[in-house]
Amino acid sequence: MIVGAALVDWIPSVGAVVVTMGIVVGGRYLVRRSASTDGGPGAFRTELVTIGVSLVGLLVAVLLLPESIDSELAFSAVGLILTGLVAISSQSIVANAMAGLMLRSVRGFAAGDFIEVAGHMGRVSERGLFHTEIQTPDRDLVTLPNSLMVKEPVRVVRSSGTIVSMSVSLGYNVPHEEVRAILREAGLEADLEEPFVQIVELNDHSIQYRLAGFLADPSLLLSTR
Repeated sequence: MIVGAALVDWIPSVGAVVVTMGIVVGGRYLVRRSASTDGGPGAFRTELVTIGVSLVGLLVAVLLLPESIDSELAFSAVGLILTGLVAISSQSIVANAMAGLMLRSVRGFAAGDFIEVAGHMGRVSERGLFHTEIQTPDRDLVTLPNSLMVKEPVRVVRSSGTIVSMSVSLGYNVPHEEVRAILREAGLEADLEEPFVQIVELNDHSIQYRLAGFLADPSLLLSTR
């Protein structure tokens, strides 16, 4: 009977934990579903909802502990555990979270934009509280920590269009006008507006040409390059 009564006393606290887990799972599903329909920042809101609900659920679980358990001692134990976790992971988790909040406030780029940072280039597929995910030209997904996005310069391709260029070296025996005509034709076939050709460098045995043009549709950037 004593064991049964003790188990009954633990029901409210255990129930709070179960309800919290249900709210976290349901909240993550609803947030991701709404983000997929309206194009909102699903990962960012999902992580914020998860952290907030988990902290509230932990607080409620402690408040509903049996009377035989010292509440102050329980709060102290929870505080020590949280402090230890934060101390262990502060250099990564806290730094990435703060960087994520800063990136959200600056609004330098959004999902769907093309960015280049630390040698990685691709289209932003997801922005989270701790990381940013981009899709590379090879259709691979690369996850970049937000702390890296803050430390390194980020090159953002404007949605209104960008200048695309490429270089090629040809020998002096190839007529200059023929090279200009062929490169301009290649630029037009690549959907570049008003392509132009420049001589970049005169080498000992070759001439380096540069073809550039305006690409109005950034979604074609990867295929054009």
